[in-house]
Amino acid sequence: AGSASFSFPRSIAVSQSGTTAYLSDTGNHAIREITLVQVVTAAGSVSWRVGTVRTLTGGNGPGFLDAAVGGGVAFGAARFESPQALTTHGAVNLIVADTGNAKVRVIDVVNRTVGTWDVLPSGAAPLGVSAAANGARLVVSTNSSLIVDVALVLVPLPPGDA
Repeated sequence: AGSASFSFPRSIAVSQSGTTAYLSDTGNHAIREITLVQVVTAAGSVSWRVGTVRTLTGGNGPGFLDAAVGGGVAFGAARFESPQALTTHGAVNLIVADTGNAKVRVIDVVNRTVGTWDVLPSGAAPLGVSAAANGARLVVSTNSSLIVDVALVLVPLPPGDA
C-alpha cells in the first residue's frame, strides 16, 4: 500500500459505498482520500485493507481558497487552514470544519469543487461537524461553546455546476 506522511490527522469519514475513507490532515492543511480494498479469503472471511492514499485537495500550505469549475482555481489547489473534522453528506459531498479559517467548507468529490457555507456566527470557528443520514441537517460544534444546527435543502445540480 506504500506509505503516506500525515501531520496531526484529526478526523475520518467513510463514503456511502464503504470503499473510500476521507481524512482531515490538519498539520498538512489537506484532505486525504484513502481507497479501501475488500479482501475475501478462500474460507469466505472478509476484511479490508488500505489501497492507496492521496491528497484529494489542499496541502499547499495554510490559506483560504475555494475551487469551482470554470472559476480559475484547480480542485487540488484549494486551500485550508487546520481542517479539524469532516463528515460525508450524501453520496458526493464532504463537509469540513476548516478551523483555522473559521469556515465550514463543502467538497463535491464528483464535480471536484470546494465551496464555503456561511452558517456560523461571527467569531465562531468550527471544531466538529456531523450531517444527518438523510442529508437534511448539519450540526457544527464551535470554539465559542456554540452548537449550530442548520437545516439543509438538497438541490441536485447538473455536473459542472457548483
